[in-house]
Amino acid sequence: MAGFYLLSHQWEIFLHSFTAYHSLEGILIVGCAIPLAKVIHELGHAFTAHRYGCRIPTMGFALVVMTPMLYTDTNEAWKLTSRSQRLAIGIAGMAAELLLALAALWAWLLMADGPLRGAAFILATTTWIMTIALNASPFMRFDGYFILSDFLRLPNLHNRSFAFGRWWLREWLFGLGAPAPEPASSRRTVFLICFAFLVWVYRLVVFFGIAVMVYRYFFKALGIFLFAVEIGWFIVHPVYKEVIAWTKMKDKIRINKKLIRAVLLFIALIFVLVVPWNGHFSAPATLSAIREQQVNVPFAAMITGESAADMKKVRSGETILQLRSPDMDQQISQVKTSTGVSQWQADQQTFDEKLLSQGNILNRRLEAGTTELSGLKDVKGRLTLRAPFDGIIVARNDELVSGVWLPRKEPLYVIADTGSNRVDAYVSERELERIRVGAPALFVPDALDFGVYKCRVAEIDRVNIATIDEPFLASTFGGPIAARNDPQGAIIPELPVFRVRMDGCSPSAVPLVKLKGVVHVKAEVRSSLIEMLRNGYAVVIREIGF
Repeated sequence: MAGFYLLSHQWEIFLHSFTAYHSLEGILIVGCAIPLAKVIHELGHAFTAHRYGCRIPTMGFALVVMTPMLYTDTNEAWKLTSRSQRLAIGIAGMAAELLLALAALWAWLLMADGPLRGAAFILATTTWIMTIALNASPFMRFDGYFILSDFLRLPNLHNRSFAFGRWWLREWLFGLGAPAPEPASSRRTVFLICFAFLVWVYRLVVFFGIAVMVYRYFFKALGIFLFAVEIGWFIVHPVYKEVIAWTKMKDKIRINKKLIRAVLLFIALIFVLVVPWNGHFSAPATLSAIREQQVNVPFAAMITGESAADMKKVRSGETILQLRSPDMDQQISQVKTSTGVSQWQADQQTFDEKLLSQGNILNRRLEAGTTELSGLKDVKGRLTLRAPFDGIIVARNDELVSGVWLPRKEPLYVIADTGSNRVDAYVSERELERIRVGAPALFVPDALDFGVYKCRVAEIDRVNIATIDEPFLASTFGGPIAARNDPQGAIIPELPVFRVRMDGCSPSAVPLVKLKGVVHVKAEVRSSLIEMLRNGYAVVIREIGF
């Protein structure tokens, strides 16, 4: 408690220490600190077992999915008659690591910055998280499993619970009327059955995750082989063994209520998977005005007139702000002067031999000056900012005061055409083929106070978007679209995303701000099984390329 109290005064420094291990030195620190913690973990088991008179025949490491893991042989702990002693041996490894983490925390508090403080930080954070996440779980045969077995006085817990799980599954499916694997109270029976299913689900997730990890970790050919071995041995093989056991019991299977129920449920599952029924899909979307445009400063200029007010209705072509650029005025004045000189020379050319000798040069110079002057006047005309269409000023720069200088591209106004609205949906590649122009859709905003909008699909992009223009849709800002930020600050979607535009929304009211929500689109009806097969086929085609 004292250590955590002192740590609270340096919490920000402690948190920022996580960013200090991207260098080679940081990797070496992590590579030394974690093995040290694991050695202390195993020594905790060994010394505690030795204290209670158990012999430790071996200590070493084994390869688990090509990864070295330390182990200590404490099998003689089962000879102990005292349950508290067996529990002490099981808990000793995690306790040793937690004590090490506590000592490392104090070391971090007392040391100056340097490699040793970095090692103390790793030991104070990573080690206790790893030891609890990995060793405390009773679903694998690590410390947590043996602790739970001793605590419940149920040796060989996994095998006994698996026997109860298989027995219950067979009884539920076939109604065999077979006795339980061993005598047990109803409470213990329920626990063993539930524990077995929890272990199976946990191992399914873990083994599948390991299979994906080894596939990604090694080169393609070896990765595919190891992935197949992992899936085949740890997932498919146990299921295959159970199905073979069912076939051997076919003489005991009789038609009964449980069997009929299982068959009907199986048929219902096949029906749900095979029959096309899913005719809708949902996608993140935004609702906004049918037209919306941001008005920016064309180039550095100064405000000379009154600015249009926020929420003001404007007509197309109406002046909303007047700017002035002294540099532009000076350029126009210089060009006017030079063009005037060229005009005089062209008019006097027939009366002056020197000017006459220049031929068509004077006329070309006059034409160039006239063209440049016309272009400069057009550019100057851009300093009179006008409304691009009929609408309302929904956003305004607060710095719009007469006499203020504005830099190039400074945002000034956002003008929206509030006569009607539109919905922009962001659809994944696999859903794109199911959409048709004219299909009905339903937009449900996150802010339900605005109600629900009925729309229709008007336009479907055939090229995926390169960047996400609405930050609140990106996962980096808590949105639903997986994205990342590139070095320039643009938001890049992780997977192909296509924009689908919808219009004709009812009601036609337009909120003053963009609404984020979800759109539900009526799409081509497909069966779930076909979709799974298509997605699986796409993954296989994507991954088999070497």
